[in-house]
Amino acid sequence: MLDIETFERIEELLENCGVAQYMEEVEKEETLSLNEARQYYAQMNKG
Repeated sequence: MLDIETFERIEELLENCGVAQYMEEVEKEETLSLNEARQYYAQMNKG
């Protein structure tokens, strides 16, 4: 058994690892300007 503090720390580390892995996966993807991102988001909400 783990105390809650240890469990929460392990959980945080696993989440951070997952975020880092995702960031590496999308690193080479095309980026959007702020206006392009707003337009893309607006189109998503219409669908």
